Amino acid sequence: MDNFLIIRLSSLGDIIHTLPAFSALRKSFPEAKISWVVEDKGHDILDLVPGIDKIIVAHTEGWRLNR
Repeated sequence: MDNFLIIRLSSLGDIIHTLPAFSALRKSFPEAKISWVVEDKGHDILDLVPGIDKIIVAHTEGWRLNR
């Protein structure tokens, strides 16, 4: 079985623009397990997308440096 991990942590617009690539991947590999890593703010929209096997929420607040 094929496994894919989509990592799109940034803005909601970027997540939306990645959805066609996800759909093409799902169509090409219907039996694959597809997981998606996203920041918490993108989790709700991905819950509405059929075909994502697992949504992984990355808490990135601590990743950024204070400037």
